[in-house]
Amino acid sequence: NTLESIVWMAEGGNSRQVVEMTTDLSDFFRTVLSGGKDFITIAEEECHIRSYLKIQKIRYEDILDYDICIEPQLETQVILKMILQPIVENALYHGIKNKRGGGRISIRGYASGDCVLFEVEDNGTGMDEKTLDELREKLEGKKNRPDSRKNSFGMYNVAQRIRMYYGTKSNI
Repeated sequence: NTLESIVWMAEGGNSRQVVEMTTDLSDFFRTVLSGGKDFITIAEEECHIRSYLKIQKIRYEDILDYDICIEPQLETQVILKMILQPIVENALYHGIKNKRGGGRISIRGYASGDCVLFEVEDNGTGMDEKTLDELREKLEGKKNRPDSRKNSFGMYNVAQRIRMYYGTKSNI
């Protein structure tokens, strides 16, 4: 989708946006690959999220705004890579995109005791209690693994990876 957007912008003569989106896409892939490492600094994870959201902001400029506020003292801590992007993507595609205007995603990161907490919040359409309960059951592994072509696969993957690397006390 991003590459198609770049082509459309190039065909439309929007060279500034083509350069901007191509640079952001390059940064995004650089973090995804990260030299084959499974762990990166929180600063690198934040850069990855910024690149992703900048790309989406170009694609959805009329409906998306965002802010990222991660405590500076966390920047050098090392975490499992790619734990925030699927959650942010979920907020965009299942919350903001269907809202049609005035969408905002807020990402916060802070220390609490010996834990690092991240919060991803959107002002999108939300979900009913039944859907939320079903999602929680999937993320906790109480229901069957989601189909990769359907909702919640990215969130499920993140939840599983977090439990695998950090133990059962860590979760979404």
